[in-house]
Amino acid sequence: MKILKTTVAAAACAMLPLAAVAQAAFPSRPVTIIVPNAPGGAIDILARLLERNLSETRSSR
Repeated sequence: MKILKTTVAAAACAMLPLAAVAQAAFPSRPVTIIVPNAPGGAIDILARLLERNLSETRSSR
């Protein structure tokens, strides 16, 4: 029984890279960042900086 569990676990681990190959390029559409805080706050500024960096990364591909 222990050998069966080990074999199944090994087979599952061997198939993990196959799932990544089947994925489309991320993001395939625009990503929306929702900030639940007031505009101009620290979290809002951080989200805007993150959005700018993500946009530059996306456009450089």
